[in-house]
Amino acid sequence: MLTTPHHFGITVTNAKESRRFYHRVLRFPLLGMTVNKGARHDTMYRLENAVNEVSWFQVQDQGLELFHLPRHPARDADPAPFARPGWRYAAFTVRGFDDYVERLEQKGAAPRTAETPEGRCALVRDPDGAALVFFEDTSDTSLSLFDFTDGIGAITGIREAGLVVADLEPYLRFFDAAGLLKRDAPPTHGFLHEMFDYPGEIVSEAFGCIRVIHLPGEALEPPAHMFPRPAQERIDYYPDTGIKHICYYCEDIRGFHGRAAAAGIHFLFEPVRITGGARMAYFSDPEGHMIEAMQVPGAARSIAALGGRVRQSQMDAFSFIKRRIL
Repeated sequence: MLTTPHHFGITVTNAKESRRFYHRVLRFPLLGMTVNKGARHDTMYRLENAVNEVSWFQVQDQGLELFHLPRHPARDADPAPFARPGWRYAAFTVRGFDDYVERLEQKGAAPRTAETPEGRCALVRDPDGAALVFFEDTSDTSLSLFDFTDGIGAITGIREAGLVVADLEPYLRFFDAAGLLKRDAPPTHGFLHEMFDYPGEIVSEAFGCIRVIHLPGEALEPPAHMFPRPAQERIDYYPDTGIKHICYYCEDIRGFHGRAAAAGIHFLFEPVRITGGARMAYFSDPEGHMIEAMQVPGAARSIAALGGRVRQSQMDAFSFIKRRIL
């Protein structure tokens, strides 16, 4: 079954500029960069002769991937409109909220802040316009190896993904088949009006950390449903800028694939082994948006988490020393 979020995947047009923004401005710990290409990745991206330059950021045992596909330019370079089907925002939690927002302001990120029923939050947009929402983490979370840096604002983890859909009904069956249970308590979404200036009615349901959003006042045309009819295939175009998928940890990916495929969920490919002994698979939601499942060995998960913590500690120590000197 699917358990907790592993990472977001976000496509950008300028790898160097976006890498700097996410690392230097938003303070995501950067661990490394790789280049993905070959037949398997052509299948993953539904492209021919694809090259994907990937930047990986690590926050505890969760992460963030930036994709840059130089051979396949984006057809739609504006991911900003809220009233459009697709992944509309990625949300994270941050410790030291006031310090974090102050840093965003100093770096010119122009955060939009609000006090909402869901807590204090801030919205910024990356260089391509993708929406990123940061909620105050009120838990006693410690990321750094140094106690004296805990007051420095930093990202503590993934909170949720926002997915606007044209038709809500197929998603109820879809997430049941995927094993992501609907939250018992109705999710509140007051921050959506505040952060995105959307004046109309919003209906949302939360499945795990995916918030499915329906806008009854919008004439959004539902695409051909892919679930449970894979013959009417429609896949989101990967080189388009913006949030491309959310990835979930999976305890038994082969078992998950067998059960979900039997229930009608459309997979782009069967689970495959990747670097570090992990296994992964891509599958589509009812309107053609990607979700990834990944099974990661315990040792690899621990090593990655340690690497992110060390990198975070280095960043925090540098910020602390810089503030003391200045």
